[in-house]
Amino acid sequence: MIDNPRLNPINTLNTLTTLHSKSDNNNNNNNDNNTNNNNYNNGMNTTTTDTTPTTTNLPSSPSIPPFNKFQTFLNKTKGNNFVSSRPPFNAEFATPLILYDVFLLLNLSISIKLWLYHSVSLTPPFTGLTQAFASGSRLSVSWVTACLISNFYHPPNCFDTSNIIKRSMSASVTTASILLSFELIQSVFEATQAGDTYVAQEIAMGTVLMVIWRLAFSVQEDI
Repeated sequence: MIDNPRLNPINTLNTLTTLHSKSDNNNNNNNDNNTNNNNYNNGMNTTTTDTTPTTTNLPSSPSIPPFNKFQTFLNKTKGNNFVSSRPPFNAEFATPLILYDVFLLLNLSISIKLWLYHSVSLTPPFTGLTQAFASGSRLSVSWVTACLISNFYHPPNCFDTSNIIKRSMSASVTTASILLSFELIQSVFEATQAGDTYVAQEIAMGTVLMVIWRLAFSVQEDI
C-alpha cells in the first residue's frame, strides 16, 4: 500500500481527468466567445437594406382653370377648328350695323302688318302693334344670328362688293331656317299650325331689303 498520496495512481488519474475537463471547458468557452465576437462583427459589417417602397412627396402640379383648358384646346386645334379660325369680332364696327339691320327689319314687319293686312292701328289703343313688334323682333334676332354665324359683320366681308349678294343670300337662308325653327317650336307648345303667309312674306321681302341695304352699305367706302 502506497503511503504517499501523490504516488497513488488513483489520485493521479483523478487529477489528470480534472485537468482535462477544465481544459475542455476553457476551450469551449473560448470557442463560444469567438463565435459571439464573429457574429457581432458580422452584424456590424452587414448593411440592412430596406426594401419597403417609399413615397416621394413630389410637388403637385397647379390646377388649370376650365377656361384656360378650353383656350389651350383651341390653340392646339387652331386652323382646324371653326371657332379658333374666325377673325375677332369688331364691336365698334358691328354695333351700328346691327342697329341699322334691326331697325329696318322691325320697320318691315310692322309695315307688312299695317299696309298689307291692316291689322295694326297707329292710334290708341294701337291694336296689333305688339304682335307686329314681336314678329319683327323674332325676324331681327334670326337675321343677326345668321350674320354672326356667317361672319357677315366682319369689315372685309361687308365691303366685298363682288360677294355681297352671295353673302346676303346665304345669311337670308340661315335666317329662314332659324325663323322656321321658331315657328315649329311654337306650334308644338301651342298646338297650332306652323307658319303662315305672313312669315313667308317676311322672309321674301326681308331678303330683298337686306340685299339692297348691304349693297348700299358696301359701296359707301368708295364714296
